[in-house]
Amino acid sequence: GFIPAFSRDGDTKDYVQHRVAHHAARVWNMLEAGAAVYVAGSSASMPQDVRDTLSQVVEACGRMSRDDAGVYLRRMEANGRYVVEAW
Repeated sequence: GFIPAFSRDGDTKDYVQHRVAHHAARVWNMLEAGAAVYVAGSSASMPQDVRDTLSQVVEACGRMSRDDAGVYLRRMEANGRYVVEAW
């Protein structure tokens, strides 16, 4: 499934990291099923904020240590399943 987030539409800011955290179990299940994550947008703090939240999801839902969650995300990157396009 696709979980969009739009921080510029409407009165409420709906940031990617908030959507990832809100749907943590769903995100984890999708990752385990082979889903890819594509992060696109501002290169300010957004890419790191999303990565930090995704790491927390992997750690909590995957019952991993912080280090193992980092390895999991780096493996995703190496396999083209975690891609950041920021400007």
